[in-house]
Amino acid sequence: MHERIVLQPAKIRGAMLLVNDDEAAQEFGWSDLAARLDPENSSASKLNLRAARPGDFVGTRKKGTRTVNFRIDTRAPGTCNIEWLLRKIPDFGESLCEVFRVEQVAWGAQMTESAASG
Repeated sequence: MHERIVLQPAKIRGAMLLVNDDEAAQEFGWSDLAARLDPENSSASKLNLRAARPGDFVGTRKKGTRTVNFRIDTRAPGTCNIEWLLRKIPDFGESLCEVFRVEQVAWGAQMTESAASG
């Protein structure tokens, strides 16, 4: 089985991350995902992406002059309240470059079911 991840584009509205149903889900192999969401090519960022599970939100944001990735661990179907994150990082919304909800992920021999199924 090849390594892949399926990501559904999402958006921020107020204190919520919401799936953007108007856009099609995108499938990435590991190298394409790393190129897209690990702009600094760091070990910590790669580990962050490897930890992604269905239902999580992943993306990139500006942090000073750098672009960094993030992962928000959640199991809420389709939405994620990030009020706690906005208190911790008030400029999170303004610094957001792109965000996706993880729909499916397959790393090596391990396959995780889709977010919609559980």
